Amino acid sequence: MSTFKEHSQTQQASMLARKLPEGDFWAGKSIDGTVINKLLLSLGMQYLRAEGKLNYTADELALTTTNDLIDEWEQEYNIKGSCFASLSAGADLETRINNILTRIAADGTSTEAQFIAVADSLGLTIDIIPGRDYMEFPITFPFTFIADEERDGRFIIVVDLDGVSSSVFPFTFPITFGDARIEILKCFFERLKPANCDVLYVNE
Repeated sequence: MSTFKEHSQTQQASMLARKLPEGDFWAGKSIDGTVINKLLLSLGMQYLRAEGKLNYTADELALTTTNDLIDEWEQEYNIKGSCFASLSAGADLETRINNILTRIAADGTSTEAQFIAVADSLGLTIDIIPGRDYMEFPITFPFTFIADEERDGRFIIVVDLDGVSSSVFPFTFPITFGDARIEILKCFFERLKPANCDVLYVNE
């Protein structure tokens, strides 16, 4: 998508010609083959290249349209040193851009809707259940007790992974390989959660 409209060499020369004075001395500005017309065409080519470079620069400085500067964008947001390192290694451009957008969108995450939105940006469907609600009956078996007292449940965030399994050891044989994005989500949530809370993952 071009930010700046690009004009052809001829259009550039014509625009330059209109800026020159009228009169016999300048009559050749619009006549093909004259010295001054050739000069304007040469200048027009340079303006054409300049417009192209402006669009290239604008595209590279915008995250959603970058290509050549994707490494610099990843360095700016420390992707290679974050939870997204494994997902970005060898990934296509669209995935690498989405990883950065996810990091940006997750900044300041604290509400249930924001945690769900982070998972959605990774292509995962989750539910967030307050810990104290998860302790109350009726509970669907098998169930996990997370605390002895109800007040402890206030500091537990239960993430229902909707039956998606992870792909990291330890495995129970026979092995069923799961979704590697779960490990990225866990890593990310551990960094996003409030310091006084723990995260419990269920339905893996």
